[in-house]
Amino acid sequence: MTNNKIILQDQQELIPCVRKYQDNINLFITSPKHLIEGTIILVTKSEIYLDFGTKPIIKLSKKSYIKNLVQVYIILNNSYLLIDRPTNKKIKLNIKDWIKRKLNISQKVKLKLNKIDSIKNIYTIDLEKTLEYIKYNKFFHELENIKNTDSSVKGFIMNPIKGGFSVALGGIIAFLPRKQLARKKISNKMLYKNFLHSSMNFKISKTSINAKNVILTRA
Repeated sequence: MTNNKIILQDQQELIPCVRKYQDNINLFITSPKHLIEGTIILVTKSEIYLDFGTKPIIKLSKKSYIKNLVQVYIILNNSYLLIDRPTNKKIKLNIKDWIKRKLNISQKVKLKLNKIDSIKNIYTIDLEKTLEYIKYNKFFHELENIKNTDSSVKGFIMNPIKGGFSVALGGIIAFLPRKQLARKKISNKMLYKNFLHSSMNFKISKTSINAKNVILTRA
């Protein structure tokens, strides 16, 4: 993943970020677009203390963090598109040692860090968004691997859109140009009848993780 650090400017502002106004508490919540790197500085029986370069040091429930690590491990060691998937037995054998290493003092961590803009800036960790980010990046990593190896992946043709069709591919919607589906001249009626709401194998033509864009070709 891309390395991202907190830019230490006026009140430890996080940039780039997304700002969301909360009417019910009359505060702004600032969320970085990427994961922020921090360091574990203390581990107790029930809590973990993390240094992200913010003040004060951020405290996190050890139980919640371990649950997060379990999900991260499963994401990193699973496949959303490829056939080759590790067995649950293999995952269970390795996960305990992996989690133990991740709980060491001085261990680097990458998490979603939110800041509540108020008189005293308050920082919180969003474990749910952290998992979403890791899962999304893993998915696109697999897409890039499929593209670079000229492999194919199965998708479901959902509906026609301007210039082509939307295709359900794993956890995202990809785009298939019309000319890739109909290699010879054919009416829209016949095209929809023959291909709409059906599964086919596709190759990856182009991916853009930032634009959340995937373009397919027919395998």
